[in-house]
Amino acid sequence: MKRSFSLCILALSFCMLCRGQDPPVSGPYRERPAPFWQADSTLNPQRLRTVLTGSALGFGSVYTWLGVAWYSQQERGPFRWFDDSHEWQQMDKMGHSYWAYQESRMLMDLLAWSGVPRGKRLLWGGMAGFLLQSPVELLDGFVPTYGASVPDLLANASGSGLAILNEAVWREQRIQFKFSFWPTDYPSLRPDVLGTGADKLIKDYNGQTYWLSVAPHPFIRRGHNRLPPWLCLSLGYSGSGMLGGYGQEDPAVIREREYRQWLLSIDIDFTKIPTRSGFLRTIFYLANLLKAPAPALSLEQGKLHVYGIYY
Repeated sequence: MKRSFSLCILALSFCMLCRGQDPPVSGPYRERPAPFWQADSTLNPQRLRTVLTGSALGFGSVYTWLGVAWYSQQERGPFRWFDDSHEWQQMDKMGHSYWAYQESRMLMDLLAWSGVPRGKRLLWGGMAGFLLQSPVELLDGFVPTYGASVPDLLANASGSGLAILNEAVWREQRIQFKFSFWPTDYPSLRPDVLGTGADKLIKDYNGQTYWLSVAPHPFIRRGHNRLPPWLCLSLGYSGSGMLGGYGQEDPAVIREREYRQWLLSIDIDFTKIPTRSGFLRTIFYLANLLKAPAPALSLEQGKLHVYGIYY
């Protein structure tokens, strides 16, 4: 439950991206505003105020809710660190990295939409995912059953780092972090841990897959490029057999049941599909959070499998 706060933050960002045109801004900044789906070439104070105010209110509300609805119900103790790097086949770390990447990417885009200079976008927008997720680790540090996790902090940093790397090197997100999910039967075995309803999306790591999608098109020399710009190759990582029980079950039993899954598939960069519609641009921006269903090769438990469609 405590990880679901990222969904609220992303929804807030989308609402800000989808708002209507601003009225003309007086003063030295500009004479006419850019269309709402385009980044501004010069600083737009009204857009920047919207982004900063909306982000502050959104994150403030979410952390207040976490403190009241989640952490107030937990036993409190002295601050401690906890190494959980061996659990969940590191799928929880993939989740940390994914959300940090998305938050950094979106904040950089929102600052570009506001006309903030590129250097400041890279610094403040790029660090946003790490800065906004890491306080959760401090709160976890005072809960005896959790503890603050250095691997979680490193995962947060890696997600923000990927967003910054893309923007710094290519001025666009060429290597994108994506997500897919398909329900499994594992939550029925441990519903208290893996969820009972919609929260399975967050809690059931067995159904989650994280992907790195890369479009070959911009890396191929002009004149030799016949690939569509929206076509991507995607490397996926998942796991199965994960029920938790760490510290309660025999580690040998857990190792026998759990296994990793590596996948290779094709994907779509929806933002590279040409359209003049601001509404469709927004829909495509949202769609890029997820990996498109497609055929896939999977390597699991030393065997190669072929999926006609992998979700």
